[in-house]
Amino acid sequence: MSLKGKVAFITGGSRGIGLAIALKFAREGAKVSIASRNATMGLKSNELYEKFKGEGVEFMLVPCDVQSERQIKDAIEMTIRRFGKIDIVVNNTSQLVLKATEDINAEEYDRMFQINTRGTFMVAKLAIQYLKKSDNPHIVTLCPPISLQPAWFVNYPAYAVSKFSMSLGVYGLSSELKKYGIAVNALWPYTTINTDGLAECGNAEFQARPSGQFGVDELILRKAGVTDFDQYSTVSNTPLDKLSKDHFIPDDYEAEIQKLRSTAAQ
Repeated sequence: MSLKGKVAFITGGSRGIGLAIALKFAREGAKVSIASRNATMGLKSNELYEKFKGEGVEFMLVPCDVQSERQIKDAIEMTIRRFGKIDIVVNNTSQLVLKATEDINAEEYDRMFQINTRGTFMVAKLAIQYLKKSDNPHIVTLCPPISLQPAWFVNYPAYAVSKFSMSLGVYGLSSELKKYGIAVNALWPYTTINTDGLAECGNAEFQARPSGQFGVDELILRKAGVTDFDQYSTVSNTPLDKLSKDHFIPDDYEAEIQKLRSTAAQ
């Protein structure tokens, strides 16, 4: 499926992985609406407009704190008024608090769940009515494959629960929205910094129709035949196996990635 003429609504797309995905979509011909708390920051806005101007595509930056249902609704409606539709929703916004249970305070806990769990759910909820009108609608959430390995909970249980709650949301929405033809899937980076690689996977995700799938970027790309991963690394001259592995990579995913790496090295 070509992304030309499609409209993508991306939360937290003003930097990092979200921006990499937005730029990739733009280069493939999609119109992009970035919903960000930083949308009112003048310098940041100017920098983003310059980036997208160079791609020659339609782009808009809308203010949105996903903790606010009103702001989510307004951001989506602004996108509809400008572009007339939404085909793709990318739930990228997330809050990271890596603290042990005794160290995290109630405010940090509430904010993390407001953004990661509630915010992600509300973005999807409020976009459904417009996605139903698309000929190939997708919701993609940046969250890990579900795993109950104790290793992922032992140090930062609150953060782990918030991220896996997002993952459960993918399962739930994929089941519920299948009858409308809305595909709901998840993407997760194998390394903590491989933003361009994940953006490439975001593009590949919309070439297929399966729903309820959890993809790890390197695994998707290797299965698609990609062998040169230097192009995706944000750390120059750093071997792929020396990059820091992200949280929440299940053992079976890890084993398959290592097997594919070994095969590629032969």
